[in-house]
Amino acid sequence: RHHECIKLFRQTELSHSPLYTSNDIVDETYTRFRYDSGWHDAEKFIHNLDNLLKTRSLTQLWTNTDIQQEAFRLLAKYHDHTLSLTDATSAVLMKKFRISTIFTLDHARFSALGFHALPII
Repeated sequence: RHHECIKLFRQTELSHSPLYTSNDIVDETYTRFRYDSGWHDAEKFIHNLDNLLKTRSLTQLWTNTDIQQEAFRLLAKYHDHTLSLTDATSAVLMKKFRISTIFTLDHARFSALGFHALPII
C-alpha cells in the first residue's frame, strides 16, 4: 500500500491540510524503522520529522497523564476491539483537538471509534 499512501500524503500536502502526529506515533514509527530497517532509515525518519516540525508542516501533539488516563478508559470501553494504547491515545487526542480524519491502515479500529480513516481500502 506504499504507493497509495505516498499519493495520498502528497495530495494532503498540496491541499495544505493541517497534519498532526503524536509523541506516541513518533515513538512507534522510529522503533519500527530502527528494528526493521536499521539505524540509517531511523535517522532519516528523525531528520525528516525534525524538518516537518521546524517548518510547521506538521504539528506534534503530546500525550500527558490526563490523555493517558482517558485512553485507559477508552480501552476498557472498547475492550472487545484490538486497540493498542497508541490507538487509544490517538483517538483521545483527535477528540480533544477536533480532528475527524486519520491517516491509517487500521480502518476497522478507527471507524469503530467514529473517525474517518484514509486511505480508503
